Amino acid sequence: MKYQTDSNSSKINLTDKFYSDKKTLIVSSLIFCINFILMYSVSLYWLNPEFHRYLTGKPL
Repeated sequence: MKYQTDSNSSKINLTDKFYSDKKTLIVSSLIFCINFILMYSVSLYWLNPEFHRYLTGKPL
């Protein structure tokens, strides 16, 4: 294993740091995608009468 020392002279496992950064990237990407899908769905719901009618069965 590769180690790096930080300012406190303690050892940091670089492999763990890489996976931690990777997890952060995955979670951030997932939150962004879910947010984008929700915003797109709400926009379609209010701006597209056919989509609104499909979901609710009532005209806009």
